[in-house]
Amino acid sequence: MYRTRQQWRKFLVERRGVCWSHPGEATKAPHAKLTDGDHSDLFVNGEGFLNSSDILLQGCSDLLGNLIADEKFDIYAIDCVIGPTKGGVPIAAVMATIIGERRGSPCAFGWAEIRKEQGKRSAHIPGIFIPRRGARVLLVDDVFTKGSTFLLTIAALKKLALDVEVTDTAVFWD
Repeated sequence: MYRTRQQWRKFLVERRGVCWSHPGEATKAPHAKLTDGDHSDLFVNGEGFLNSSDILLQGCSDLLGNLIADEKFDIYAIDCVIGPTKGGVPIAAVMATIIGERRGSPCAFGWAEIRKEQGKRSAHIPGIFIPRRGARVLLVDDVFTKGSTFLLTIAALKKLALDVEVTDTAVFWD
């Protein structure tokens, strides 16, 4: 049996102290300023689990197990796992490794480099990690708030004009 996202949240909050919230205004501490400038009353410090290889491995295994249990997800239909910088990169690497081990054939991984220039965010897929034409991609990240990072990543994939299909997404925290 795999831990659900709710069980992981409870574990990460109670044991790792990676999340805190406040019911008040954005001017009160603690608060989180999102990358698009909006404020959130919830802050998730991904380093609390991304920097722990045993927790990252177990978390990715559980996340993948829950995707497979949904019966809508097929590990054989994934060619590449891509995560945006920062939090999505280690998750993409571990998820691709687990998928490859479970199906007995390699699964590629890569990342979208999220940039901010002149106040505007964009994503770029580094040349050595460009998926092959027609690849089926699983997008992963540590935290999902508004979806802007996933949308930037999808836009970067479309810009490559390789007919890449994003088949599914997976996050630790939404």
